[in-house]
Amino acid sequence: MTLKLNTQSLQNLKEKEDGFTLLELLLVVGVGAILLLAGIGTYSLVTEGNNINEANRMVATIKNKVQALYQGQTSYGAAGTDITATLNNAGIFPNTMLNTAGTPITPWNTAVQVIANTNQFTVQFNDLPEEVCINMARLDFANDPDFVSTARGGTVIGAAGRTPTPVEADTACTAAAAGNDIQWNFF
Repeated sequence: MTLKLNTQSLQNLKEKEDGFTLLELLLVVGVGAILLLAGIGTYSLVTEGNNINEANRMVATIKNKVQALYQGQTSYGAAGTDITATLNNAGIFPNTMLNTAGTPITPWNTAVQVIANTNQFTVQFNDLPEEVCINMARLDFANDPDFVSTARGGTVIGAAGRTPTPVEADTACTAAAAGNDIQWNFF
């Protein structure tokens, strides 16, 4: 059996082996870039939502553990006393909430403080970005019987005992006077 190749079949084979045109390559690159940008945008939204959910869990955990540690005590300490170091030494902050130096931080790598106020205490997240400030001010603790108020820079946002509205949170977080420190006050 002999194999014959003629010039016409070689020409057909060469035409079938040609690559993509420049237009086809640009189209593929363009579609890939659009998909990549959409993925990055979605990732940012998901990450921010996860950080806010994590922060909500952190505030609730801190609140519960502080109350458990001080159970049976008549006060949390003198008004304005920072009890963060004491609580850290007592191990109330989960390891996931501590930085490499062993101090508590938010999901945005800013400081967490707990401040005594005689028969109340404040959980404070310091120096939050403005867009985070608004979402964090809206954390809903209104159904918690120990919740007193949400504040920014020491000023209560909205009415005590309820979750601030989006407009109240926006107004508070965009005011230039105080930094973006959000506080939640509990009994």
